Order: sequence, then C-alpha cells, then structure tokens
Amino acid sequence: MKRLIRLLIAFIILTLLWYLGDLSQNYKIQNGASTKEGILIKRNDQFYLVSNRDITSQEIEVLSIKELTQEYSSEIVKLDLSNAIIKNVKSGDRVVIWYTETVESYPGRIIVLKIEKV
Repeated sequence: MKRLIRLLIAFIILTLLWYLGDLSQNYKIQNGASTKEGILIKRNDQFYLVSNRDITSQEIEVLSIKELTQEYSSEIVKLDLSNAIIKNVKSGDRVVIWYTETVESYPGRIIVLKIEKV
C-alpha cells in the first residue's frame, strides 16, 4: 500500500513539473519571444530556416546546406528544436518560429520555442 502511495505521489509531482514547464514555455511565447518567418529546410536530421522569400523549391531540393549558406549567408539560420512545440510542419513549408535566444555561429543558431506552418 505504501508503495502505491509513493508511486502516486511521484506521478503527481512529475505531472505537475511537466505542466509548469509547459506554462513557462507558453508564457515566454506570449511575452517577449521574437518571431521570424521563412522556409523550413531539413538536411541530415538538422532543421534550417531561410528567411528569403525568393528561394525556390528547386533550390531547396537541389542545393546542399553549404551551398545554401553561401547563397543566403545572412538569411539562413540553424534551428534548435529540442524544446520546441511543433505543429504539422515539413521541409519546404513556410513557417513562423518563436524564439528568445540566438547563438552566434556560422550559420547562426536559434533556440526555438514554437514553430507552426503559415
């Protein structure tokens, strides 16, 4: 009986922590997060965002990340989606991202809070 009570308490605590983390992320999205719109590109299990509106779907499919970085050097960023809320997106989609942190690197890296299709 004591074991069952301990498991129930542990479950309640973990659920509460998960819920508080979710609330915290939603608060960041609504208060203080920046947004950026662009085309989502996936290469080698990594996601990138190109904010240039003139990029074609053929370029997305054919060019490597190195070539895209050279072509759109100031408009491409690598996305860190480890903590992101993702809503039905795939490579080639026009998306909006919400973020609070940008890491300086080449290409730049953004820690994403939320991503959704436009």
